Order: sequence, then structure tokens, then C-alpha cells
Amino acid sequence: MPNQTTYYSRMAKSAPDKIAAISAYTKAGTRVLDFGSGLNLDVAKFVSGRGGAYTSVDNERSVVDAMLDAGFESHTDLRYIAGREFDVIFLSSVLHELFSYCSPLVAAHTFADFAKLLAPDGVIVIRDWYVHPADQWELQTQLAVNEAAKGEVDQWLAALQHNGVIGSVAKSSNWDRYGDGVLTGCVADLYEVLYHCVWGIKSLERESAERYAIRELDLDRLVDNNGLRVVLSECHHDDSYDRYFGRLFSYLSFELRDAPSKHVLVFKKA
Repeated sequence: MPNQTTYYSRMAKSAPDKIAAISAYTKAGTRVLDFGSGLNLDVAKFVSGRGGAYTSVDNERSVVDAMLDAGFESHTDLRYIAGREFDVIFLSSVLHELFSYCSPLVAAHTFADFAKLLAPDGVIVIRDWYVHPADQWELQTQLAVNEAAKGEVDQWLAALQHNGVIGSVAKSSNWDRYGDGVLTGCVADLYEVLYHCVWGIKSLERESAERYAIRELDLDRLVDNNGLRVVLSECHHDDSYDRYFGRLFSYLSFELRDAPSKHVLVFKKA
């Protein structure tokens, strides 16, 4: 995995946010399924510390082995827990990966499995990138890139376009010469550029394959088709990103500057 140390370091720093997302729904006896858990011992320890029962599912064998070694139930696939019920099904930074790497059919089947596993009064808690309304792929905006960062941003642009993550993004006429450069594109595409670039060039291979801007219509389809309803939708901007923005960008339009970076949604059976 490219820049694996940096990746897991950032994931570890997000532990308090992950715990906060499920805290209100976790108590003694709560059965929690952490889908796509990663090596998430903080969440596992939090659930067990509250007297709950923690189960993780992750497709990486090394993660499953590490969770098992730590004393927590873990599996590589949902089929190993078919027929059981969970009070909380938790997806942290997993939904965007589902849309990035899986076909619509696989995503639909996965959500259908969640609906089967969810207890009658249970909740599905999703913590991920901001879920964008449809007009974010139509509304145009701009992003100014520091002169010294144009080469790095260029590499991200090429990789994101090659992987189909972004569409057409126009560069200012001075891009290959002097001064800060300006990118023009739809809000969703420049959101992708903004938040991908802060990972640093060492993470390009891994991160450039993933779509961060989640389409509201895509999520709505999965929810509606499985008889689920939204009971909570909260989003916020994580200001820890701001120090990375300053190294790369000299200007962010208000659509980008004020855009949430994280979104927490909670669903129940209708």
C-alpha cells in the first residue's frame, strides 16, 4: 500500500470522530458491526468498554488477523455472519470506497445485506466524505494553485482524470509559465482536487482511484430500495485540513472553503 504509514496514522487520528458517531447508539448489550473496519482498535475497545458486542468485517486478511489477535470477532466477508442481527451497523470512510471500487450491483447487494442484518430498531451509521447534491456537478467555481505547487497538482489532475474521478478541469493561460495558476471546473470536481492533493504525492497511487464526492442520488437509491429512512444528517468542516490547503492553494472559492469535509448520516428501517 503506497504511503501505508501515513494512511494509518491519519486513520488513527480520526478515532475520536468515529467514536462520537456511534456513541449515542452504543450501550451495554449493543451488537455493533463495524463494516470495512480497518485496524480500528479504538472503536472496538470503546464498544466493549460500554458492554457492547463488537464484530468487524474487513476484506484484508491482515486486518482480520490483527483484530482476532486483539480478542475481537472479525471476518473477511458478510456471508460469515448471515442470519445474525446487529443494533448498529457502522461504516466509517467506507461508503465512498464502495462507490469507487464496486459496481452499482455490488453496492446494491451490500446494502441489501445490511438491511437483512439490521435489527428492527437498529441503526446504520455512515461517517464519510460530504454527500453532494446533484447541482454540485453543474455549478462552476475556481481554485487558485500556488506557483510552487503547480507541478504536484498537475500530477493529481492527470491521475484523477485517468481514473475517471473528475471530468474536465480548465487551467488558466499562465499555468505553464509564471505565477499562481487557476483551475476552473464544477464544484464536485474541484472538491476532489482539493481534498486529494492534501494527502501528498506519496499517496497518489492509492488515493487517486477513490471518489470522495459522494453523489446524493446514488445514496438515495440504495436507501430507498432497502426500505430505510434518514433520522440524522450532520456535516462539518474538519479545519485540520486548512494547514495543508495553505501549502498548495492561494485561493478557495466560498463553495469550496465552506464545503463540509465530513458527513454523518443515520438510517433506520422505515
